[in-house]
Amino acid sequence: MLDTTRVNIGMFWDPLDETLNAVLFALIGLEVIVISFFASLMSAGLIVIAAGR
Repeated sequence: MLDTTRVNIGMFWDPLDETLNAVLFALIGLEVIVISFFASLMSAGLIVIAAGR
């Protein structure tokens, strides 16, 4: 692959990658707002995290 082609591909995909990552994390953040947190779910989640370590 030519160097100019590699640079042009990078100039196209890098900003697109950053934009899509920003959209993804914004959607994840919005999902956290919608999820209701219950004590039983929180304790189950902590147990699962501790068991995975």
